Amino acid sequence: MKIGKQKQTEDLTFSENSSENGSITSVEEESLEDLQLKECQERIQVLEKNHNSYKLKQNLFCCFLVIVVLVVLYIGSNMMEIMIK
Repeated sequence: MKIGKQKQTEDLTFSENSSENGSITSVEEESLEDLQLKECQERIQVLEKNHNSYKLKQNLFCCFLVIVVLVVLYIGSNMMEIMIK
């Protein structure tokens, strides 16, 4: 899942009343937002991979349990046949 965001270009020319630090801070904040967005997207991808891995392990475990139950039932039915004879 990607979240798109349009970047706004900022005019770095300064007037007499504007401060140089204010404009530079704005550029740094925009870059920080982009970095935070990328980090969040990477975290989401890692969480999705971990969740998919967990679901796979859970499904495999359930299949294993079903096989064990079937084997136990098969052995039990064979023992019942032996006891009946």
